[in-house]
Amino acid sequence: MFYVWGTLGMHADNGIVSGWNWWGGPPPPQASARLELLHKPDGIIDGPAVATLWTTPPTVLKLPNYNSSDGLTGYQFRFTLTLVPKPPSILALAGGLAAVGGFALTRSRM
Repeated sequence: MFYVWGTLGMHADNGIVSGWNWWGGPPPPQASARLELLHKPDGIIDGPAVATLWTTPPTVLKLPNYNSSDGLTGYQFRFTLTLVPKPPSILALAGGLAAVGGFALTRSRM
């Protein structure tokens, strides 16, 4: 989880958070990304709703400005990156398991 907030005296232009480019380009084909808004600060009614889910993290996200003196009262997000194995990796794993099973079966019949 991570939080987004502004410190007192910090100027935010319409609450725009930018520069969210997680991989330096599009996500790798074997990765699945999710960004979920878990909590909005008290008193914030505009912007995305709590439980909004992005399956591709936005490069620009507009959030109403919220100033805080600590890092635990801002917007709370959960970022999840799931790596999905490539099909050749799964085939190699299956082949290895089949070979081990074959050796075990051969040894048990001796």
